[in-house]
Amino acid sequence: RTGDLSVLEARAKASGIRVSAPGARKKQESEERKPYTELRSGERVVYVGRGAKDNDELTTKIARPYDLWLHAKGWTGAHVIVPLGKNESCPGELLVDAAHLAAHFSDARGESVVEVQYTPRKYVRKPKGSAPGAVVIDREKVLVLRVEPERLERLLRG
Repeated sequence: RTGDLSVLEARAKASGIRVSAPGARKKQESEERKPYTELRSGERVVYVGRGAKDNDELTTKIARPYDLWLHAKGWTGAHVIVPLGKNESCPGELLVDAAHLAAHFSDARGESVVEVQYTPRKYVRKPKGSAPGAVVIDREKVLVLRVEPERLERLLRG
């Protein structure tokens, strides 16, 4: 009988029908996977995109226009968002911490000096039809970051 059931399950899956055990609980919405990882810089939180599609969602749907957006310039990598209040400027230490995260969660990981571009989120746009994670940035500023391994370790530990 178990063999018959597995054959039916295989046919259902092949047809695109979702199969779950009787009585199995569905994930609640609060348990859904977020498109970002939350890391802390002191008392502040910083959002780091998990992948190209997640970067799009983080940047275009979650980040507010006045949040700060960062990315390792010229490298493939995570979009990093620093949530800010309206008319709030990003404190220098928080900017350097977020830049470390942008460098670390990119293909520039391991480099000792990394250029990190940043701008308010309102100056980042996604052209129609562009590849996942690809954006166009206006009014960017560039921070030449000398990676501090101790700072990065502190940020990753939480």
